[in-house]
Amino acid sequence: MKREIELDMPKSLKHQLDDDFEDVFVDELQQQSGRLPLQNFTAEGGWPDDDSLHIAVDAIELERGRVLVTAALKFDEVLPTGCADLQRSESAFGKLGVVLDLTEGRAFISYEDDF
Repeated sequence: MKREIELDMPKSLKHQLDDDFEDVFVDELQQQSGRLPLQNFTAEGGWPDDDSLHIAVDAIELERGRVLVTAALKFDEVLPTGCADLQRSESAFGKLGVVLDLTEGRAFISYEDDF
């Protein structure tokens, strides 16, 4: 099922393709880490640790009034151990496409979800 998540990224929309765009974009996306579909990148049956999230801009494309930003994500996946006092984690990686629609003045993520 295709899902869409609206993001609050007014500074990124305003600074698109400026020299400081990548820094502004990463900062705004990092502030909304709880809204990102990080669970789609967990492979071991665990859950994402939002506090360990690192975001980098991988690619930027301009297409028909939209800026398409591919963000490379790295975070820890917390794994269940069966013991409340012991936690285990593995590194998780993924790429996420963020659309900045300049015509409509909105930012969103569109992705496929199995649920």
